[in-house]
Amino acid sequence: MILDMQNNIARYASLNENFRTAVDYILTTNLDALTPGRIPIDGNRVYAVITEKQLTAEPEAWEVHQQYADIHLLLGGAERIGFCPQKNRAGDFEFPADKDNLAVRNVRGMEITLETNEFVVFFPYEVHRPNAPPGTAGQTARKLMIKVLCCP
Repeated sequence: MILDMQNNIARYASLNENFRTAVDYILTTNLDALTPGRIPIDGNRVYAVITEKQLTAEPEAWEVHQQYADIHLLLGGAERIGFCPQKNRAGDFEFPADKDNLAVRNVRGMEITLETNEFVVFFPYEVHRPNAPPGTAGQTARKLMIKVLCCP
């Protein structure tokens, strides 16, 4: 997991070619002008989703991916996100053959609150739980999430 400020995003372009593509997109795009929905960037290797939603309830399930890293960049508002360190979970994950993501239950983790212009990166096999209210339920969060293929 990486937690940092948007103005430091260029530091992470060297992680791999697909991260460079994602970072270039963030640095060269007017993010405020994006409308909610899926945004193609580089085929299935790198794509984005803009969400703008009211965070009202605790998500029940955590999630994990086997091939993609997630970059969650808060463009407005705040969001609480759970992270489950490897030591707090048991066993391996069995992903369906045609899916990258898996819902996970019964894990313990820590929480971080992302504020505007902060981002977090979750790598494959890092269990996380996005979309929780930061304190006061009903706050609206505007977020850019970029999916970055790491393990084809």
